[in-house]
Amino acid sequence: MEISLHRTPPASDGGETRDQTQHRKSGSRDQIPLRIHRHPQTTGQHAGQYNGHLPPAYTVDQDGQKLHSWRTLILPYLEHQDLYESIDLSKPWNDPVNQHARSTNLPVYQCPSCHFEPGQTNYLANVESTKLLVAPGETRRLSDLTNEDQQLVLVFEVNSEMAIEWMSPVDGNFETVQQLLDSEKLPHPGIFQVTLVDGSTHSLVVQEHDHVEFLQMLTGK
Repeated sequence: MEISLHRTPPASDGGETRDQTQHRKSGSRDQIPLRIHRHPQTTGQHAGQYNGHLPPAYTVDQDGQKLHSWRTLILPYLEHQDLYESIDLSKPWNDPVNQHARSTNLPVYQCPSCHFEPGQTNYLANVESTKLLVAPGETRRLSDLTNEDQQLVLVFEVNSEMAIEWMSPVDGNFETVQQLLDSEKLPHPGIFQVTLVDGSTHSLVVQEHDHVEFLQMLTGK
């Protein structure tokens, strides 16, 4: 099955189309894959290790308990090196020692069209596919991904009701997408905003796709 993705068209007569407005507002989400792809090596503990790779979905302690999200791991690539270095990665994200970072509001993890509580995000990674954000302790080399893999959804938007704390090691799968679409409470009415592994952003017109097609966009199957 071939999926036709809706790309943002050029404006006419010097004006901005609705899709261009949505594309502009998704600018912070665009940075997530682009910075992983293109950001140069940085300095500091662990910084730079994910350059050219997709990070794990989360880290774990010696007992297998979740510690930190990929959103924390890529902070150096989003020009938040100081915040990254202030976090005790050996303690859980919600440990009191990490309270300052936890309460920090990061617009780069928020759609400008939505309203949030401090420290929340509505950008979830696609954890339905086993090809992308892999198991703790592992990374996925971008150069190992096929052209088809590059067209998979990497990050998608949910509404403010489904927003989570950005430090939380929680993300979304097909069930999350189904819940969002069935609620008919999309951040942009009738539009499902996604960013692919290749860094491109797409505004999908929900009524033009069924759930099977959305599943294929997440898994490639």
